[in-house]
Amino acid sequence: MERLVIQLRANYPAAAAQMIDQMLTPVRDPRLRSEIRAAMLSTPNHVAISMSGMADENAYGPGPMKVPVLAVLAKSHPWPTDIEQFLRSLAPRLQLHMLDDVSHFLMMEKPREFNQALQAFLSKNRLLEN
Repeated sequence: MERLVIQLRANYPAAAAQMIDQMLTPVRDPRLRSEIRAAMLSTPNHVAISMSGMADENAYGPGPMKVPVLAVLAKSHPWPTDIEQFLRSLAPRLQLHMLDDVSHFLMMEKPREFNQALQAFLSKNRLLEN
C-alpha cells in the first residue's frame, strides 16, 4: 500500500490510470469497464490517496467488531484458504457471500445478486425502516 501511495502522490493521473486498468482487466463488458474507469479517474487525488488508511491497523479498535458485518467477495480472487475464519476473527457476526464470475466491481457486474445479499443482511439485522 505504501508503494502505491508514493506512486499516486508522485504522478496521480498516470499511477491511478495504471492501477484502475489492472483492476478492470477481468470486467468483460467494455461499456461497464469504460464507465467504471471514468468514474474512478474523476475522483480527486486526495480522496483516492486517503483510502490507504484502510491498511492502517491503528485505524481499528481493539478486539473483534461487535456489529453485524456483511462481506460480499469475488470467488475468483486468490483469497487465502482461511479467509472466512480470518474475517470471523475480526467480525464474529459476519455474513459472507461469495459470488462467481465477478471482479472487484461485483456490485456493478451482478447488481441483482449483490442487492439481494444486501437486502437480506439488512432485513436479518433489522437495519431497515418499515
